[in-house]
Amino acid sequence: MADAPVPTPAALSKGQIFLRRLGSTLFLWSIVLAAIFSTDPFVRSYVFLGLMIVLAGTGLVEFYGMVERRGFVCFRFWGLANGLLLMVSTFVYLTVYQPGSRFSGQPSRAADFESAVLVLFVLGLCLREFVSKKNQGNAMTAISMTLLGLMYVPWLLNFIQKINFFPGVDGRFYVLYFIVVTKFSDVGAYCTGSLIGRHKMIPRISPGKTWEGFAGAVVISTACSLGLAALLGDRLAGMTPFHAVVLGVILSVSAVVGDLIESLFKREGFRPILPGHRRHPRPPRQPPLQRSPHVPLPEARAAALRERSLRFEVARLLDDPKAWLARWHRSACAHWPVTGNSGRTSGLSYPAGSPNGRCAGLVAGFVAGPSSCFRLPR
Repeated sequence: MADAPVPTPAALSKGQIFLRRLGSTLFLWSIVLAAIFSTDPFVRSYVFLGLMIVLAGTGLVEFYGMVERRGFVCFRFWGLANGLLLMVSTFVYLTVYQPGSRFSGQPSRAADFESAVLVLFVLGLCLREFVSKKNQGNAMTAISMTLLGLMYVPWLLNFIQKINFFPGVDGRFYVLYFIVVTKFSDVGAYCTGSLIGRHKMIPRISPGKTWEGFAGAVVISTACSLGLAALLGDRLAGMTPFHAVVLGVILSVSAVVGDLIESLFKREGFRPILPGHRRHPRPPRQPPLQRSPHVPLPEARAAALRERSLRFEVARLLDDPKAWLARWHRSACAHWPVTGNSGRTSGLSYPAGSPNGRCAGLVAGFVAGPSSCFRLPR
């Protein structure tokens, strides 16, 4: 009896996707900004840290889950633990050590501290690989994927902490400025692309993005930057109209590039948790296929490959050279059979008992041996 077709979920329209993304962004960053601008010192510091830890942990879980679904290896727990440690240690450095330090006028010290944490993380990754028993042969993949997750999620997110606790200025208004300008870049790109978008940017990565939408993102983001600079005034210390224009262009371009990178990851199996950030509906789960009994399993093919690898051939040769040569000669006879009183190899005939005949058989064994010993079952 044929199985009933699995219903496919309906695809969301562009307007629904945009409203969901806008709603989730406003909800999320409203909580973050409420914690930053709170008058309670505990909420302003430690609740803000808790939100950063939740964001970093959720992002790392999503990223390493994508890596594992793609069949790559990574040190999931090690990356998650060190990512959260990076967030907490940077917070402690910025709120405890830096304000009471003689280096409080040098904000680059926070970047130096962060670099030291990253160096220790890479060294710890290598040591973790030394004791790993599951990732043999995949050391470079495991280390690089784990490091990419740390750099892509908590390291980039950590800039919010460094801006918020920037010495000498009220960093809270700069966090507000960066969030609003970046979000208006997304709004400008969507509205302009939906109205007049014709020319695709990179269809293989994000089919909906157009060059007209990109131009709208730059224009609207720059206008928003100028408006916020005029509205906040002295609260944005050192901000001038020229700085507002330059930052508006840089933030809008960075937002579009970051959105393209996220779209690329989504096509590789990334499953965002926030609503509205999934480009396409999740395909329905299909029942597992029934394997035919005469088709060998992948594990059987891997075992056959190991048994017939060059390393095992060398071990057999060193263990019993005569048996190894006899086996190769039998393989040669299977490919170049001897008939009558002549041995046949490469179209030449020799008497079977002559030295040339024995030499021909030996050469045929070495030629035909690899083709039979390294043949895998289909």
